[in-house]
Amino acid sequence: MHLIHNSPETLMAFVWGNISIIILAFFARFIWRWMELSKSANTVRPATFDLETVAPYPSEKIKGFEKYRIRMGLKKMDRANWLTVDKDYVALHRIRKSLLETQKEKMVQCLPEAKEACQEALHEVSKFLCKRYPAMFETCTSGSGPKVINKEVGEEFCLSGCSGSISPLEIAARLAMDDLTIILKNKEGIHYMAATASCFQIGWSAQERIGETITRMHDPVPEWEKEVGYAVNNCVKYRACIIGESSVLTVQRRFMTRLTPETPMERASYFIQVSHPGQPLPEILFQPEGIIHTSIEPQPEHIIIRKERQSFTRLPTSGGILFAVRTSLTYLPDLPLDELQNMVKEINSWPEEMARYKGREHWGPVVFQHCKQRERETSLSMGTSNKFGT
Repeated sequence: MHLIHNSPETLMAFVWGNISIIILAFFARFIWRWMELSKSANTVRPATFDLETVAPYPSEKIKGFEKYRIRMGLKKMDRANWLTVDKDYVALHRIRKSLLETQKEKMVQCLPEAKEACQEALHEVSKFLCKRYPAMFETCTSGSGPKVINKEVGEEFCLSGCSGSISPLEIAARLAMDDLTIILKNKEGIHYMAATASCFQIGWSAQERIGETITRMHDPVPEWEKEVGYAVNNCVKYRACIIGESSVLTVQRRFMTRLTPETPMERASYFIQVSHPGQPLPEILFQPEGIIHTSIEPQPEHIIIRKERQSFTRLPTSGGILFAVRTSLTYLPDLPLDELQNMVKEINSWPEEMARYKGREHWGPVVFQHCKQRERETSLSMGTSNKFGT
């Protein structure tokens, strides 16, 4: 019998080899678990609910930045909640349908080069809604081809190969609660609005904006180019100067170019709007002429904080970008006090030119006074509670 005597070096190599295997196995399991959790978080699961009781998707809170800057504020999109429905679906669907029947040219436009992207957008929207809300939406095949059925309102639409007065992107906008826009890139590499189906416009119309570049659309916004350009690093700014384009345009190109079907993004924005007593909701939601109406005396109960959840999704086949906007309205007295205080901070930080553009001179004093009144009421309420030990 021959005994094998291992040297210390051999034993150490054996031990370290086993340790390495254990460590690799641990990290492999960790990475696998992380990928499963990530996949689970982004999986679109069927929602089971009573539509009439579903609360709206939470809007992003106003941050309260004390130093003014136009911020892109982009973040990874909550893919499982790309398009949502809630208890207001039927009422808003009725408004959208009515507006599309009477104001379609101002809401729906499509350039010839965007037809493929519009068809793809309809496919993506209907596929998502049918999977996320099977109790409301389903697809079927008929003699004329595949159809999508909106069971909640009793409508059905052709999904492909159909001709008619309703375009694919309009169908998608009728199914969802979001306004939808297709963004394409021209030969110069500049992104522009190639198609839109937008019912709740404010300060613009599809007839005027179709074909415009993103930069041109923001021309009326004071300091937009300067402030968005602030976010660009020196290297990008230097490149922009060399090729003779603005730093803002470079930011747009960088963001739009890097957007992939796997990395959709979203951001939030808000406006302050003054309505008049008894103004119908369709007129509040659709205001192509803009939101500044100095002839209306602003009152707290008629001042609206209009929020938008904006998402950017790269369409995998056509390569176009589907820009979705979900609008929500909150009247000033209903805005939580902490958000109201944050909003006042941001309003006070606006430069004069921006303040004029947004109409602060018109509604600002009422908003400030309302905030002070709410603060006093809260302070008194807390004092009373402390006095009686509650």
